[in-house]
Amino acid sequence: MPISLGKMDLGVLRDMPEIRQKACEKLSHKQELCCNLLLSSYKNMVLAASHLVKASDSMRCFLKVSAASPLLQFSDYPEDENDIGDGGGIPVFSSFSISDFGHVTESLARELVEMFIVELSLKRILVLELLSVNCKEDVKQCAPLQWLHELYHGEFNELRACGLQSDESCQLLPPQKKDWQSIISFSNHSSNSSDREVLQVYLTTWLANVSINMSRISEICAIVEEEMQVKLS
Repeated sequence: MPISLGKMDLGVLRDMPEIRQKACEKLSHKQELCCNLLLSSYKNMVLAASHLVKASDSMRCFLKVSAASPLLQFSDYPEDENDIGDGGGIPVFSSFSISDFGHVTESLARELVEMFIVELSLKRILVLELLSVNCKEDVKQCAPLQWLHELYHGEFNELRACGLQSDESCQLLPPQKKDWQSIISFSNHSSNSSDREVLQVYLTTWLANVSINMSRISEICAIVEEEMQVKLS
């Protein structure tokens, strides 16, 4: 995508042959590299959130039905429909029974996961908007990005695993924050706004992690560390 320097004053460089064209080509190449890095960072974020969800969903411990063996065996999946996944109630924690601690840890894990899922939803629209800046000046060669476009191959599978897809409509849920949901239309195109102030807001929001409550994360880690006598960091 060609980048225009417009009427920018290049000072003493203005007399160099084709200086504007060469500068535009260099900036265009730099912009492409930055977009690739942004998409790569977002992809890693999606994968990390997906792994968090899978870890949170695998916290229960089920007894394996094995009458022939005198040893207890465990599984990630229930073989008995009455097994609640508490590991048979084995008292391995100091203050909680394993049943109680299982419920507590599941609740805390879900709270952590929800923070990152909401943040991921918000970050996705920022990535969409920032990538759309490339399409603003060359609409014929670059179709405007929409919320329902897959940003990279396999993205929707990971987002589905994170619960960011509606079971009713089988479409991606709109961008959201905790206790707030956007009314964005699925048919709306990205605004493609590249005003400096708007881009500054995008970048600030990207760096701020507005949905992540770091003090609450510290509290949760402290609870788990105290109970399990394990240092998490």
